[in-house]
Amino acid sequence: MGTRQCYHETKFNYTLNQPAAQLLQIFEGLARQQEHYALLSRRIRYDRLGINDALLQFETDLNRGLIPEPQRLLPLLEQIASDPKFVEIARQRARSLSDRLHRL
Repeated sequence: MGTRQCYHETKFNYTLNQPAAQLLQIFEGLARQQEHYALLSRRIRYDRLGINDALLQFETDLNRGLIPEPQRLLPLLEQIASDPKFVEIARQRARSLSDRLHRL
């Protein structure tokens, strides 16, 4: 006899339920945070010249309060800040963001 798996799924695009809206915000923030991590990781490896644009995108979302745990990106920021292979403006931006996150 095989086992049967049941999946339950709920979809919505708007709710007045405050806890559900807060939960949605958390998940969207975590997804956005993961996208930034993946983008910075790819740029570190494959597109050194594009790293500053990725840092600007991250900084914009950080300024808007859309990243729930920005400190998780500190290792990447510190790697960029200390690597002379990156353009100086990107290194400065990474240092500035890193300093800012250490103060949070």
